[in-house]
Amino acid sequence: MNKALVVRIRSFTYPDSKFDYAHPKLDSVPNEYGSLNCGWHWYIEPGTGEQKFGPDSMHANFYGCYLIACVWYEVIFNESALNISFVPSKISAEDAVLLRKVAHEVVLARYPDERSVSTPAVTK
Repeated sequence: MNKALVVRIRSFTYPDSKFDYAHPKLDSVPNEYGSLNCGWHWYIEPGTGEQKFGPDSMHANFYGCYLIACVWYEVIFNESALNISFVPSKISAEDAVLLRKVAHEVVLARYPDERSVSTPAVTK
């Protein structure tokens, strides 16, 4: 039986009650702190060149990219993501530690008998 990993990073609320989705100001976006996806963004409409505002649920934001990179690091190099010291400038050190822990636990849960991920040299 697989054990679920439950980690509460922070809450994510949609819609942002302080954002006007119907009439957004150019280059403004709602508060989406806590999401791993890009969410709402501005883009250029192909063909018309008009700036539009809409959702992007297919691409990861900085948090999602860092989490995926940590997972790939563990799988490709068979090394613990807990050893990673790099923290992107747009992510707090505290959030980076948490995302590395999530990546590590997910990989270990997925490959419990097949992996020999090294013990972290640094634990935070």
